[in-house]
Amino acid sequence: MGLASEHFLDDVVFERIRTGLGLPYPGKKSVLVELTPRAFPLRLAERFSMLKRHGLIPVLAHPERYEPVWKDPDVLEPLLDAGARLLLDACSVVGKYGAASERAARTLLEMDAYDAACSDAHRPADIDIVAKALQVLERDIGKAEVTRLFARGTAEILAGT
Repeated sequence: MGLASEHFLDDVVFERIRTGLGLPYPGKKSVLVELTPRAFPLRLAERFSMLKRHGLIPVLAHPERYEPVWKDPDVLEPLLDAGARLLLDACSVVGKYGAASERAARTLLEMDAYDAACSDAHRPADIDIVAKALQVLERDIGKAEVTRLFARGTAEILAGT
């Protein structure tokens, strides 16, 4: 176990990450990034490329919860080209964040866009919905894919591969 942070990307936080003052995942090879839900910041792909050049893989938290992705999942292509990895919030597939997020999550799953998955659980009350999400994912994408997302995918992100 190690200390890390989900970085809400703005100019100040980006500069902190770039200069080594952020809290990347253990191993210091990947950094978890969150965005405002309504619109992507200007030059986001450029910033992700810069992080990559500084030896950090940008991991985009719950892309299915961002409105630009609801409208067109291809908006993620420049970010993927810049080295971003996508992290599914599993509870999205059972509607925890609304129908638009659920549709986007299912679309991104069909596109095989996710590198890893997490629960984004913050309190004990979240356990029931996480268990439901795991059951739905196993039914819809299969046990092997669930294992890839939750085990191998997260291990690869932590290893920086």
